[in-house]
Amino acid sequence: MWKTKFTAALKKHIEREIGIRYDTDQQIYEGIISLQDRRGLWGQIADILDILPQQAHDYYHNTWSKQFFVQFDEFKPYLAEQVTLHINDDSTKKEIITNILNEFLASKPDIKFHRMSVSQYINHQFEKIIKNQGNNSKMLEGNNSACTISTFSDTKNESELITKFLIFGNNSKNNDNNELPNFK
Repeated sequence: MWKTKFTAALKKHIEREIGIRYDTDQQIYEGIISLQDRRGLWGQIADILDILPQQAHDYYHNTWSKQFFVQFDEFKPYLAEQVTLHINDDSTKKEIITNILNEFLASKPDIKFHRMSVSQYINHQFEKIIKNQGNNSKMLEGNNSACTISTFSDTKNESELITKFLIFGNNSKNNDNNELPNFK
């Protein structure tokens, strides 16, 4: 299987590129990071392993390189709590996730976390909270904005009006002052 030969392929490539012998996976990782020009890297690794360049790229970023970072499992409850506290902030989803991520990483400067893994976890928690909000609440992401719109009516007619308003906006000629329509 090509995955068992991945480190050897990286080592072969990096030693050829830099001209320095590497003895440990950590040295190989640092050698890859130090490359000024990584264009074509994954194609060359893929050729050695007889795989696709995208497979080499994805395996490196999603699996192989994670061995050099601290697992953040013990911090997951804290991160989930931060998402819960900030999900309704007046910011875009991306801004909320970035802010939580940056604040978390800044609070632990001596710990080396895999940034993308932490970001993905925060995003997953964000989506999980939205999904669990239930049938009476819908998440809108117009312009990537994270705003929660709740419907309080159980009648079909009012629900349809609310849905139409949310989908088509408030462009009604009968409402020039941009007020929410009266559904009663």
